[in-house]
Amino acid sequence: MSLGTAFRSLIKPARGLLASSEPALKRSYAAVAEAKAVLEHELDSIRAAGTWKAERIITSKQGPQINVEGSRGSECFLVTVSTSILNFCANNYLGLSSHPEVVQAGIDALKTHGAGLSSVRFICGTQLKPFLDIVHDIGLVDGNLRRKSRAKGQRSQK
Repeated sequence: MSLGTAFRSLIKPARGLLASSEPALKRSYAAVAEAKAVLEHELDSIRAAGTWKAERIITSKQGPQINVEGSRGSECFLVTVSTSILNFCANNYLGLSSHPEVVQAGIDALKTHGAGLSSVRFICGTQLKPFLDIVHDIGLVDGNLRRKSRAKGQRSQK
């Protein structure tokens, strides 16, 4: 049997299988279309209620107050507006990430350790000695915070 004949002998049953599953495919497509319509209606309702969260572009350093570009109203980016707002949605509410000493420490770490860890901790291990130094300095050992004794080199037990 030639390769072409063998291929054709496989194609005929496959076509029959596809034809027999056609009603199931149509039902699947109909279910997807119905789900899409329900979701689009729900999203339209959210937009109409003015509760749609439109992303804004932060144009300043992160801190307690930031400058953003975005839009006002329920539609995203219809009219670009640049405004200064209070930033209640970040962990940097004190603005420490922009403090000159923190910025310089970041630059120093980039110079000595590079821009990335190359993989997750599970694969490569803890790669940054400065991180381990901080963990040791604050007394965090094996996930438990332990008080440091005032005597140099001694730790109080739990």
